[in-house]
Amino acid sequence: MPVASNRCPTKAPIRVHRSGERVDLAVDITILRRGKQVRARIGNLSATGASATAAFAPGPKEAIHLLWNGQAIGCHVIWARNNVFGLKFDRPLSAPILASMVEAKPPGD
Repeated sequence: MPVASNRCPTKAPIRVHRSGERVDLAVDITILRRGKQVRARIGNLSATGASATAAFAPGPKEAIHLLWNGQAIGCHVIWARNNVFGLKFDRPLSAPILASMVEAKPPGD
């Protein structure tokens, strides 16, 4: 069951989920899928994974890369429903990368 936490310095809602704290946000990203770049939007994020939306979402178990600030972050799709999908990062995100994504949230959110 999700539990509220106030440990993050942002105003974004934080939930404790199966694999750690998740921050709700809306950040546009690019994913690399089968050699092609696809635009997507992250809906929530933790150090170990994220949920995202894309017009043509990847399928379960598909290996993709999330492109962020010049880095390719390896991950696997763990679930997909219509155009929404869940990602598990191959390695947990570093604190600076996680912070840069949270800080990229549109102002006013």
